Amino acid sequence: MFDPSDFITESIEEIKNRIGDKKAIIALSGGVDSSVASVLTSRAIEDQLLAVFVDHGLLREWRYSSGRQV
Repeated sequence: MFDPSDFITESIEEIKNRIGDKKAIIALSGGVDSSVASVLTSRAIEDQLLAVFVDHGLLREWRYSSGRQV
């Protein structure tokens, strides 16, 4: 059976192994997919990550707010 906590732990370990000591950049749209990817990556590599969110003026207000919160 699928266990979300196992998924989180395994994903964080995989990200750590892939990135190693390098730095990474991730684009954040404010949607669920990029938000989850950003949080998992941030937990894995912390200060090595730069998350980029661009407000191009066409987003709905709730998307803009959720993108900034992540």
